[in-house]
Amino acid sequence: TIIQQKSDEIAEAYQKMFDLNTQLTNTVSDLQVARKQVEKQRDELSKQKENTDSSIRYARRIQDAMLPYANKLNSWFSEYFIFYRPRDIVSGDFYWFTERNGKIIVTAVDCTGHGVPGAFMSMIGFSKLSQVVNENNITESDEILNYLHEGIRHSLKQEETENRDGMDMALCVIDREKQTMSFSGAKNPIFIYQNNAIELVKSDKMPIGGLQREEKRIFSKHTFDISAPTNVYLFTDGYQDQFGGEQGKKFMTTNFFQLIQGIAHKPMQEQAQILQETMDNWIKGYEQTDDILVIGLKVS
Repeated sequence: TIIQQKSDEIAEAYQKMFDLNTQLTNTVSDLQVARKQVEKQRDELSKQKENTDSSIRYARRIQDAMLPYANKLNSWFSEYFIFYRPRDIVSGDFYWFTERNGKIIVTAVDCTGHGVPGAFMSMIGFSKLSQVVNENNITESDEILNYLHEGIRHSLKQEETENRDGMDMALCVIDREKQTMSFSGAKNPIFIYQNNAIELVKSDKMPIGGLQREEKRIFSKHTFDISAPTNVYLFTDGYQDQFGGEQGKKFMTTNFFQLIQGIAHKPMQEQAQILQETMDNWIKGYEQTDDILVIGLKVS
């Protein structure tokens, strides 16, 4: 009886081992099937990502093609620099130059968002600026912003929808015949350098497009004599808002102002090099948080 009992226990143990082995085999088989499914999904996602990246890179080519050509800028300015560093492949920041009625118009624009959403807004901005200035022949800095604001709100149907997208920008109109420059800004100021002194010129504290509580949005205009040698600096907020340094803090507008103040007397290309090297050292070890755009122009 004892022998029979032990024999039954051994048989039961073997059966359990057999059952466990069968379960293990089935589990391994299921895992192999699941692995193949995961690998297939991974390959599909990789292909989709490659196609998406390819499309975005092509969009970057289109966006770059819309920016002003260097030979045109060289004919307008004896010295200038454009420090342009998108956070992603495409950018929500853009710059725009044109000549109309003997005036040179330049603007640095920061659209809502960055990457693909920002790039869509930048295309709308390009189109509307060209319509306002080149088609409607509006060349006063404040009027350009007034009409642009209305155009953006109309294009995005912001009166009827919850859309609040828009843009911050600094825009200058240079009249070399009269030796004057006018400036209008939507949340973005400019720096002007004359007679070894630099000045921050504030903008209006409201954007182009977006929420409008007032009955009609009217931007102001500042006019400057540029008969003396003059540099002007237009920029978005990407440089001063970048995190970095030993404590991981923002660069800040005060430091940015002091940086420009310290290099404004140098040749423009040297200024651009210093700006780039300063940012490279500051950002080391951190991700770029926003698109960066700084424009320096010797306007007289």
